Amino acid sequence: MSEVRQLRIPHMGSVENARLVVWHISENEYFKSGDTLYEVETDKTLTEVDADCDGYLLKRLAEEDEDFKVGDVIGLFADGEVTDAALETALLALNSVGEPSSEKVDSSAGARENSEGTSADSGVQKDRPRHSPLVRKLAAQHDINLAKVKGSGAGGRVTKEDILAMVAQRESQEPAGGRADFPAGYDSLPRKVVANSLRRQTIARRLTAVVQQVPQLTADIEIAIQHVIEVRNALSEARVAKGKAGVSLFSCVAAAACRSLLEHPELNATYGEKERYLWQTVNLGIAVDTPDGLVVPVVKSAEKLDVIELNDAIKDLTTRAINGQLTQQDMEGGTFT
Repeated sequence: MSEVRQLRIPHMGSVENARLVVWHISENEYFKSGDTLYEVETDKTLTEVDADCDGYLLKRLAEEDEDFKVGDVIGLFADGEVTDAALETALLALNSVGEPSSEKVDSSAGARENSEGTSADSGVQKDRPRHSPLVRKLAAQHDINLAKVKGSGAGGRVTKEDILAMVAQRESQEPAGGRADFPAGYDSLPRKVVANSLRRQTIARRLTAVVQQVPQLTADIEIAIQHVIEVRNALSEARVAKGKAGVSLFSCVAAAACRSLLEHPELNATYGEKERYLWQTVNLGIAVDTPDGLVVPVVKSAEKLDVIELNDAIKDLTTRAINGQLTQQDMEGGTFT
């Protein structure tokens, strides 16, 4: 019988944090030395982790999109058959406070050299966490004491489902109208939630620092919009002939922006540290200079309006803004200005 061994996030130079992006191998699947086991992302690069020996993946202990520290255990493998009792013992050892002997539980299946040319090192971690990184993260987010959670996993291990069940139970007991996740005007907007990669988080931090520390330069370019002007003039002439106000060039640009945002939803979004929210409707903020200062009333669901309808909505908001007649609802829920 073979020994149960640990699959760890490898060392990659100076990198400390990594995210498991995708598994390339399933549980109980055989792999050969050199096969790609999984991919991890750091704030610098995306790295394929390859096996340095043959074996079977016995158990995945991590899920895709989980964040880890270098050296964290993400799976168990063996180079041959193992008994159920041996696997159960290995799982219990991961849940224990003490560190299993390195003679019984080996290190990672290995990784190929990363993009910086540093060979992956997978030594034994001295201070092993009691729970998986995802479980610890979820527990911290929801203020749950893991010591009081009865785990349903192998060997009493607390799983993600255990945490989510406790969260659901807690929410079901909370009175209606609890704390909102979004500011006023955003909680009911349809949205798609996308996790930020480690690289995107790093880019955001550095760009924010640049804006704060480096003088900004605005670049102007000229764009030929003769066709837009011709269309605007034709629409205006038709409306004026009916005794209505003409169509502004600003409204034509706003309509084009709404159409472009549907094609590029990443721009119609709100960025958070860990995730971003891609809004599924365009609530178009219109900057208006008033006697009391700049305000930004919002045209709701602007993508559903044609140029003329959008022109009328903008004119109405502009007039009410200048006259001081905007309501709180007029100012809420903007997704793009």
